[in-house]
Amino acid sequence: MTDSAPQGLIDAMADLHRAMQPKSAPDQVARNVNLTFCFDGGGAPIAVGAHVYLWTHFPARINGYAVMSDVTGSVTFALTACPETSFPSLVNIVASAPPTMTTARSAVGDVAAVSTWTDVVPRDTVFDATVDSISGDISVLTLSIRAKRLDL
Repeated sequence: MTDSAPQGLIDAMADLHRAMQPKSAPDQVARNVNLTFCFDGGGAPIAVGAHVYLWTHFPARINGYAVMSDVTGSVTFALTACPETSFPSLVNIVASAPPTMTTARSAVGDVAAVSTWTDVVPRDTVFDATVDSISGDISVLTLSIRAKRLDL
């Protein structure tokens, strides 16, 4: 047995360890995320009051939203949040500018649309997206909150 076999194994394990380490260069890290709330009426129209919880494990800055549905319609969401340790004491984070889609199958809200929102959310935040108003026979609906992770 030669000494090169163990060293080759050590080198291979070191290479594997380096490959598994998180990348630190900004262009190698996915910082933009979507916090996605999916509503499914199971073939029936989604009703006012339908809601979805989402728990994030990272701090983020909200910078927009997108809404999509299976058919043309209108919808407005209430969006509330709180630290996981305070759940279910949720508070409104969208001020008077809730995520909205009007007579369409999709809508996008940019940075200006969310400028009055509480835009920085800490690690371990629980969100609740609730259908506040809805029209049309929408049975599948998605709200995606666009954000940038602040921990990377």
